[in-house]
Amino acid sequence: MRRPASRAAPLCGFALLFLAGCASVAPPAIVGGAGPVALVALRSNDDINWEGEDETQDSKAADWVRGLFVKDDSLVTKSSAAGILAEADALIREHMASPGVTFVDRDAVLNAPAYQTAPEQSALFRQHTLSAEGYRFVWYRGAGFDAERCAALCAETGAGALLFVDLAFTKAMTSGFGKNGQCRARVIMSLVALDAAGKVIFRRGYEERSYNRAAVKGGAYAPGALSDLCREALITACARFARQAQ
Repeated sequence: MRRPASRAAPLCGFALLFLAGCASVAPPAIVGGAGPVALVALRSNDDINWEGEDETQDSKAADWVRGLFVKDDSLVTKSSAAGILAEADALIREHMASPGVTFVDRDAVLNAPAYQTAPEQSALFRQHTLSAEGYRFVWYRGAGFDAERCAALCAETGAGALLFVDLAFTKAMTSGFGKNGQCRARVIMSLVALDAAGKVIFRRGYEERSYNRAAVKGGAYAPGALSDLCREALITACARFARQAQ
């Protein structure tokens, strides 16, 4: 069964528009050129959907059908991005860093008064969305990060740029018949950077797919295998940014 709506489909739609319509305001090097980068928002979709499908919902009927084809209880048909999002902070800092881009210490940002008092987005914008641990549900648009708050946060942390990261993870079959064969992971990493005046200085989306694949049987797969593919895709996207920022 499927839910009528999910966050992943709107998010991917947003991300695709982001990719198509936002050749970056400036080259990636400008992010680091503004000074140390403060990561202020890190979020992702919850359910890692199959590309082009809505979020899957567990049901007794679905479990019964799955049981006809899948006898291995270690396999799953639904995965959350919570696990890879928990790793994303460290992965972004490691693989997006370059000689031209350095990051402000995480705790310095999250504990800054200007950050802790930033208004969060309403529940409407949080549906089917996860925020990395410690990060507030904020985004670059709206009252959350106006010029005054951007100036204050940069002054409190020594940052020259504020970075907002939105991740959209999906999975797709690459071989076989139906959902029997192999799949790979895709990530669309949407980045927006503001300067101390609250001006958008960089906006770009990076789409990457994992090179490696995971086995799928009856729509089921090993959850660890999918996590590995998502991690690979994210690292590749981060590395592409780092290369362009040099």
